Amino acid sequence: MTRNEEIKELREQGLTYENIGKKYGLSRQRVEQICKTICHNKYYCKKELKAIMKVRYGTVRKFSELTKISENRLSVIISNRTPIRYSTAKKINNALKDFKFKDLFEEVEK
Repeated sequence: MTRNEEIKELREQGLTYENIGKKYGLSRQRVEQICKTICHNKYYCKKELKAIMKVRYGTVRKFSELTKISENRLSVIISNRTPIRYSTAKKINNALKDFKFKDLFEEVEK
């Protein structure tokens, strides 16, 4: 695994740019630049995401209000009809804090 891939992995785990920078001897800004260039990958949500949302929030509308993602967009996301950007996946992951990113999403093969 390359340094940049490791940085991406740490960022997905929730480490701050500053903490990652300290680990690699980089500035916070440089880590952010690295993440922006490599975090344009696309993701599909795993089947479990739909079940988790339904159990926790009951409706897509409630989850939509929490994540600030439209109901229509969430419906498309959980049906796995289209891959989503990292930033969208991260919004969903942040709303479900006790789940790891890898438990909810899988990267689209390039």
